[in-house]
Amino acid sequence: MLDGSREVLSRFILSVMCSKEYLARLTPAQAEGFAELIGASVPTGSPAHVDLILKIDLSDVLPQVTQPTLVIGASGDQLLPHDLGKEVSDLIPGSKYTDIACGHAIALESAMPWARLITDCLTSVQF
Repeated sequence: MLDGSREVLSRFILSVMCSKEYLARLTPAQAEGFAELIGASVPTGSPAHVDLILKIDLSDVLPQVTQPTLVIGASGDQLLPHDLGKEVSDLIPGSKYTDIACGHAIALESAMPWARLITDCLTSVQF
């Protein structure tokens, strides 16, 4: 898809980056606007990015993380397995895991809860 039609690609990305509930609330004009924005902003390095995501495995280095870590999952994520965030958190000693009911585009769907979690973490952690 990355080498094909930008219109098809942008509609596909929109369909998987947001939760089904969020997409159902969009008007046709809003969905079209998002798809158009996505189509215009897909970087040229996307194929290499996707290839890296499919190949990389950081499970060996995650137990070495020593800084306070917050891992945020998205229960409506259609791109990544739902359990992935919890698996990552379980590999990082002392990390905190939390979940937001939204799709992959957390900052779009749940900006305020996401920002609140990050702010609370940063203000409560001693660096």
